[in-house]
Amino acid sequence: MAYADPQPAPSAVSEADESSYGLTTHLSVVDKDRNMVSITSSLLSSFGSGMLVERAGYFLNNRMAYFYLDPNDVNALVPGKRTRQ
Repeated sequence: MAYADPQPAPSAVSEADESSYGLTTHLSVVDKDRNMVSITSSLLSSFGSGMLVERAGYFLNNRMAYFYLDPNDVNALVPGKRTRQ
C-alpha cells in the first residue's frame, strides 16, 4: 500500500483580517492503519469566551451569543436547541 508523502509547509501566508477568515479550525487525520480522527473547533469571536481550559491549552467558545431569550425568535434559548446561523 502506498501512502502520501508529507507536504511542505507553505512558504508564505497571506495577511487576512478576522472578518475574512472566521475562527473555525478543522483537522482530519488518517494513519497507516486507516484509523481516522476529525476535530472542529469554532470560537465565534477572538479568544471565544476568554476562558482557557487549564492544562489543556484551548479556549471555550462563546456561541451562546447566537441565542435569544425571546421565545418567538428562531434562535430562542430552549433545551436541546441548536442555533440557526
